[in-house]
Amino acid sequence: MKERFLELLACPACRGDLDLAAATRAGAAGEIADGRLRCRACSVEYPITGGVPRFVPADLGGEARETADAFGWSWTSFDRLYAEYRQQLQTWIAPVTFAELAGRKLLDAGCGKGRHLAVAAESGVEVAVGVDLSCAADVAYRNTARFPNVLVLQGDLNRLPVKTVFDYGWSIGVVHHVADTAGVMRRIVQTAIRPGGRFSAWLYGRENNDWIVKVVNPIRKRFTSKMRPESLSDLSWLLAAFLYAASHGLYRPAEEHRWTLLQALLFYRPYITYLGRFDFEEIHSIVVDHLIAPVASYYTGPEVRGFAEGAGLTVLALTWVRQMSWAVYGERPGA
Repeated sequence: MKERFLELLACPACRGDLDLAAATRAGAAGEIADGRLRCRACSVEYPITGGVPRFVPADLGGEARETADAFGWSWTSFDRLYAEYRQQLQTWIAPVTFAELAGRKLLDAGCGKGRHLAVAAESGVEVAVGVDLSCAADVAYRNTARFPNVLVLQGDLNRLPVKTVFDYGWSIGVVHHVADTAGVMRRIVQTAIRPGGRFSAWLYGRENNDWIVKVVNPIRKRFTSKMRPESLSDLSWLLAAFLYAASHGLYRPAEEHRWTLLQALLFYRPYITYLGRFDFEEIHSIVVDHLIAPVASYYTGPEVRGFAEGAGLTVLALTWVRQMSWAVYGERPGA
């Protein structure tokens, strides 16, 4: 943990300021490897272990715990960062550009293995704070340890341990994995984004995904999300092999050579063609991601707009991404 970013943190229980109660430092920069944070107002203490401040609620249970455990296993097992993540993120946060991030305080709500934190750090943010409920926070910490402008926290998006100071924030592929999507988005914006600040979210779309909602979702909910992760990974390997062969051997060549007649016949063409830019390991990771979550909801464009407006945002852009998902971008009114 970088001590200079302590001023960004708040007690998730009472919103009080936090002080460093104890610290063991490591490395040439004297980063805090282990220690404790104490709230000035309510005296609750939070541990720092492995360089990551921990704010996981003691009463966390049910689907929230299952979801954290599932994605913690996934991001720990598939922890590589790819150069393609930069262009991928640009698609999800458009019309925001990376040049606009320079000098900003940025929040990554649900940072996973830190793939988007790394892009933000390279774009010159003043600070990028990533929060994840799962043990993936440790992976994010390792993947971004080389950046002096990144802080990783383990905590709950419903009770964010940060102050309302962020110029911009995003939540990419996260809030559709919780039962109360509208509520979580509202709490992220109201807790962390300052008046006048902006926020982006990317969610699964309902349009063109009826076959997933009606076929894949019931299978995921009843079976695959309840499998041992190792067994699910083996099953996903077979599905990934099929998708890899199709995307690289058929869909991508059809796109590159503009075989329009074949393109018109290909099922789920925009998305499977897009998969053709990734190697097998990443496609395997994507398949696991779709099958491991206890909760995965698919929303229409108007529903996504409603979530953003309900969070207190003035919607500036709503984009249908690859005809299968939605990206919304808005501003929190105020000076």
